[in-house]
Amino acid sequence: MVSEQEKTEDNDWRIPLADVVTRLNDFGKANRSFRVVDDESEHKADFLSDPDHQQWPQKHYPKLDQTDFTSALDELRQIREAFVDSDVPEKYLPVYLARVDEKISFIQLMSYAKQFHDDPNDLNIVERFRRQNIELYGSPDRQTYETLLSGKLRIIRDKI
Repeated sequence: MVSEQEKTEDNDWRIPLADVVTRLNDFGKANRSFRVVDDESEHKADFLSDPDHQQWPQKHYPKLDQTDFTSALDELRQIREAFVDSDVPEKYLPVYLARVDEKISFIQLMSYAKQFHDDPNDLNIVERFRRQNIELYGSPDRQTYETLLSGKLRIIRDKI
């Protein structure tokens, strides 16, 4: 971040907006791959070939295992600071910051998912994941939930 003294001494202290946007786009390209599920079709075939469904599909995320979430979050926080120090017009700054904050929230969610995958019995991680998920995607709505599951719920009721 640029110091107040540097700001007053020189008017050219601002970082060009295009440079900061490029950093944000490059970050997105470099960190996109950890969302990919490997061998999904193989797991699906194994599950469907088991008539008793004794073996539930296991999704393995090797790219998620390789992701350094701490570095990713640090880099996004630096990008956020760069937007503050950029020549972005004041009225547009909240839009850029909201986008970076959304990416930070997503990376944090994926970090909690990785931690849960490593230790599914840690209720603290489950709660953090739940809260982060609600922060990012909103709170579940009971009416929507029931509408989406109404067919399945009807089948269950008919069998009882």
